[in-house]
Order: sequence, then C-alpha cells, then structure tokens
Amino acid sequence: MEIMENPDDLQKAANYRSLRKILRPAGIGSIVFGLIAILAGAPGMNKNIIDAALALIGLFLFLEGLWIVSAPTPAGMAVDGIALIVLGLYNISSTVYDMSQESVGAGRGFIMLGLWQVIWGLQRFGRYKHFARLPMEKPSVQVMKWLDSIARSITRAGTAETSDLIALEIDAEKKKQPWRGLLTEKMGIFVEGSGHQVIFARRENVDISMHGETGAGGLMKASFQIGEQTSTGTISPEYLDRYERWKRSPREEVPAELAGVRLADSINWDTRAEPAKELKMDLQSVRYAGFWRRCAAAFVDTIVLSASVGAAMYLVLFVMFAILATLGNESGDMPPKWDAAVDSILLFVLIIVPWLYSALMESSRKQASLGKLALRIAVIDSQGNRIPFWKATGRHFGKIVSGALLFVGFVMAGVTERKQALHDMMAGCLVVDRRQRVTDASVI
Repeated sequence: MEIMENPDDLQKAANYRSLRKILRPAGIGSIVFGLIAILAGAPGMNKNIIDAALALIGLFLFLEGLWIVSAPTPAGMAVDGIALIVLGLYNISSTVYDMSQESVGAGRGFIMLGLWQVIWGLQRFGRYKHFARLPMEKPSVQVMKWLDSIARSITRAGTAETSDLIALEIDAEKKKQPWRGLLTEKMGIFVEGSGHQVIFARRENVDISMHGETGAGGLMKASFQIGEQTSTGTISPEYLDRYERWKRSPREEVPAELAGVRLADSINWDTRAEPAKELKMDLQSVRYAGFWRRCAAAFVDTIVLSASVGAAMYLVLFVMFAILATLGNESGDMPPKWDAAVDSILLFVLIIVPWLYSALMESSRKQASLGKLALRIAVIDSQGNRIPFWKATGRHFGKIVSGALLFVGFVMAGVTERKQALHDMMAGCLVVDRRQRVTDASVI
C-alpha cells in the first residue's frame, strides 16, 4: 500500500488504531477486575445473593474484556460503558445494603467510586457515537506498525529543527490538546500529543482560519479544519507561516522555504515494510538454548517475580488497611467479610503477575523475559518468528503441565532434539541462542 495513493484507506486504518488504543487498556482492566470479582464472589455465592451478583458481574467483565481486547469495535465501546454502569450500580447498591446492616459509615468512598463509574460509563456512550460514524477498517500488522512508527516520528521530532512540521493547540474538553502536523507533498498528517489519534488529510482538506486575536505567549487564535474534523485553538505565527507557504505551493511540491531538514525525508513511506527490527532466526543454523542456561534464566526470573509479587501483595494489603483506616477502624482488624476477599485478591496476584510478566515480555520485541535477556536466549515459534501474546500465554500455563508430571516436562529441555520442554512443544515454541549471528535477510 502506498500512502500517497491511498490516504483514505490509511485514515480508516488510523481510526481503527485510535479505537484500539482506547479499548485495549479498558479491556485489560475489565479482565483483571473481572477475575478479582469472580474470585471474591464465587466462594459465597451459594449463601449470599450479593456475592452471587458480584461473581456474575465479574464473569461479564471478564468476557467483555476478552472481546474488546481481541476484536475492538465501536460496539465494544458501548458494551464497555454498560459494564462500567453495571459495576458502578453494584458498588452503590451493595454499599448501601452493607451500611443498612451494620452501623459503619464505611461505604461513602465506594458510593463515590460507583457514581464515578456510572458517569464514566455514560461518557463511553458519547465516544461510541463518535467512533460509530467514523469509517474504519482493521489493517494488516505491517500497516498498524507503520502507523505507530509515523506517530512516534512526528511526536518526537523537534519542530524547530524540522522545516515540514507545525505545532498547534486544539480546544478539547475544557483544556488545550497539543497536536503536530507533518506537511507533505499531497497531504498533512496530524498526530495528537499522545500519539493515539492520527488524521490523514489531503492538502485541499486542511484549512486554518485566523480569528485576528492574539492569546498568551503570542499564540494566534484560529479555527482548524483537518479532514472532516473542525475545532478551534491556537497556533504560533511561525507555524502559521509554514502552513500558508505549504498551501500556496503547487500541489505536487513542497515549497523551497520548507526544503531544509525535512522529517518526511527520514520516513519509510512503504507501509508494507516492517518498521521495527525483530529477531528472526534461520532455523537451518539456529543454536538451541541448553538446559542449564535455561535453568539460570529461570533462576533470575524467579528473583524478579518474587520481588514483583511481594511488592504487589504489599500494595494490596496497604490499600486494604488504608481503606479500613478511612472507615474509622483504627485497630486494623480485618472484618470477617474482607478476609475471603483479600485472600482471593492475593491469589489473583500470584496468578496474574507471573502470567503477564512472561507472556508480555516473550511476545514483545525483545522476545525474552529479563532472565532470558541476561542469559542471551530468546523464544521464537517453529518458523523462527516472534510469538504472539496468545501463544506466549499458552506456553506459560503449559508449565503447569510440565511441573505436574514430577517436573519431567522441564527436564525434557535437556534431552529432546531441539531442547524443547513439554510446554514448548505444547505451544509450538523454541528457545534459542540470541548470540547467533543474524544476517540482514533474517531481520525484519
């Protein structure tokens, strides 16, 4: 796909990327809090309707989170709003019930939390309306990475040192939102400060109109039309001059005044190219990681995880006792109802922290946990490529099977032909030596 020929297609991809940037963190949060709710509510759901409701809400949050993480759509935004409203109403109603049963002014903080969740859920419906009207299409992995690369290049470049960049501030939700625009031959590429939102607008669809007023710092008030979006904000005289020269120049050219150090010259405009270099092994000459190196890497990871899990558990206990203190329980004694909930949360920490540590790091560009990085080994799939998150997840939980067989599954890494443990075989993975020389042909 060539950017100069398909800006409309790239805008559809950019809209999808923006939606995913919003929904994925929300989805991960729903998965985490859904599991916590299930663990907290499941033990007492046969005896207490409130616990049963909590477990059902947890199941709903968990499934909703899986959906919007794996397949983000505008409808997912609406469902996430429903999930927040349901959770908020539960927090309010269960707290009111507890306060009616016990003479403890305990739940005012949870009532405020519930109200905030309901308001946040209603705001999700407003965002749903925004995204539902935008054309979008799920792009290929290469295009998605290319969009990430473009956004990083524009947000990190210095506008003073590059002649084809402009900076502006747009009024959004009672605050100024910084944007940057890259002025190319046929279009402007505008990126919001966080890099989440990208707009591809043909040159004829970009318009900046001055209001004739000067704000603080010499910034000039203006109206902006970028593609189909209109807004107000401010721009400096220097960047306004760059924009006007760009608009006046012939369609296929960048004006001579903007032909100095240009960011556009350093960008790879071929969206079929992989912008990030990832390790890709030639399986004909690969060296598999030996058993003892893997043991040493596992030892380092155990130290890292022990510290991480311990810190997470300490944080959970600190928060719980802080809540007790705010509720007037100065003795620090944990109410009976809270014991099971705390135990469930700590169990959840023991499960979730090692999982995310292993799965996120081994599916990242590093392709290795900290222990594996220290021992210069990496995890790849059977074709020599980086493994996706779901495969790293399967590999991690496959270790339960390896350990359940009296650890024979782990010992297999020392005797099998390709040095695979049982969980490696189950997930279709290999653990290899990173010190193998990687040629240009094997780097993508």
